Amino acid sequence: MKNLLYFVGCLLISLVTFAQNETSSLQNTPPIYTKGIDIPQMDEMPNFKFYDLAGNVVSKQTLQYNNYLTFIFYDTDCSHCHKQAEQIAANLKKFKKSQILWVTIGEDVQIKAFQEKYFAKLPANVLFVNDRDMNIFEAYNGTVTETPTIIIYNKAKQEIARMYETPVEKIYSQFK
Repeated sequence: MKNLLYFVGCLLISLVTFAQNETSSLQNTPPIYTKGIDIPQMDEMPNFKFYDLAGNVVSKQTLQYNNYLTFIFYDTDCSHCHKQAEQIAANLKKFKKSQILWVTIGEDVQIKAFQEKYFAKLPANVLFVNDRDMNIFEAYNGTVTETPTIIIYNKAKQEIARMYETPVEKIYSQFK
């Protein structure tokens, strides 16, 4: 009987200790942003260097667009990214005021397959690039980590919206 009481006592102490550790670790967890909810923004577009599928450099300085830039950081294996691409492709006419820049750290072969799946005939306002140097994380001060992350810039290259996977209407509603 003594052994049973000792065992139960040890078990209770272990459970209480575990529960306290779990509670304190949850308090230190950064907030989780829900789909479609805006997330912290930067004032203006940072400097970056990506490569299009032909190997040409695409940077803040070389990127040309008329009204808006929709910057989408994605992963070719991400189901949420595929869903977002499908929605954007189905509503491409609503994006005529925006250049769409799809950025990933994936391999060119994967990027090409993703592009062809959703944009078989690549529209002039859609560009797929590779961040083979993985400078996106530094350029965006570690704020771009989730896929998809969607950032919208105005003509002055100022960030006007940032969101994770979101209904496509919320994206194109930013184009005033």
